[in-house]
Amino acid sequence: MSVAALADFLHDERGRLDQLRTGELEVRASAELSYRHLPGRAAAAFRAFGELPGEAVAGWLVAVAAGGARESGGAPEPLETLLDEHLVEVTGTDPLGLQRYRMHDLLRIYARERAEADPAPVRRARRLRVVDALIAVARCANAAMPSRFPGVLGEPVALAGPAARVAGAVRARPVEWFESERRVLVATVEDALRLGDPARAADLAVELAGFFDLRGCYGDWLRTHRLVLAALPPDGDVRTAALLRDLGRLHLHQGRCAEARAAFERSLSAWRRIVARDQAELVELVDAKLRVLR
Repeated sequence: MSVAALADFLHDERGRLDQLRTGELEVRASAELSYRHLPGRAAAAFRAFGELPGEAVAGWLVAVAAGGARESGGAPEPLETLLDEHLVEVTGTDPLGLQRYRMHDLLRIYARERAEADPAPVRRARRLRVVDALIAVARCANAAMPSRFPGVLGEPVALAGPAARVAGAVRARPVEWFESERRVLVATVEDALRLGDPARAADLAVELAGFFDLRGCYGDWLRTHRLVLAALPPDGDVRTAALLRDLGRLHLHQGRCAEARAAFERSLSAWRRIVARDQAELVELVDAKLRVLR
């Protein structure tokens, strides 16, 4: 096979498993054999890996995607089973002291295929669990940042399940957590958009702006905010206003004064619509109470 032909079928993920061989052993057959022998929770974790970003990920996030509950009866944790079966590997420990796991690209393709065989509502719920967990942890990290970015949406919430296990480390070292998870977080903004949920994508993107500002991650900042704004309704709400405000700050940092002014003006208009709407609702509520009392 020529180098050009090899490059062509490697580009097609779905063709890799059927065409690649390691000696006499077909990769697909090996993956299928290993998967068939996994217990239920480990099989769920394996499928979850197929829909996580193609980066090394923290174990708690795999647990969130897989459902979060621990196995009973002294059974090993799903990740331990996957490690024992050589289906994942530990890539190292991040600055928070958390082990990170990676699945080989070919195995991850097979894991995604198995995940796609699940019912659509199950797949959607699995992916949204990851999005919601990362929003919650990012909000927790933002609240602990050395300099709080103005106008962050929402307040930190009590973390539950696997995310609660990392809460203390995240609060102690929020910048390091953002640095460790930056690629995963950006990919998750895009995944929320693929799921047709721009509101969740906006919630996560807004939480990332403070870190992007602190570390000068201007490319990620611009990409996430533009993608989410394009998916939100034109008139928008508080999310649109916040994204435009943050985009204005980015343009200003990079000396694009005209773009910054346009973003700030659109943000101001959105805030004014929000305030006017809220005031109208408040007046209507008070008027209704007065009519009851008359």
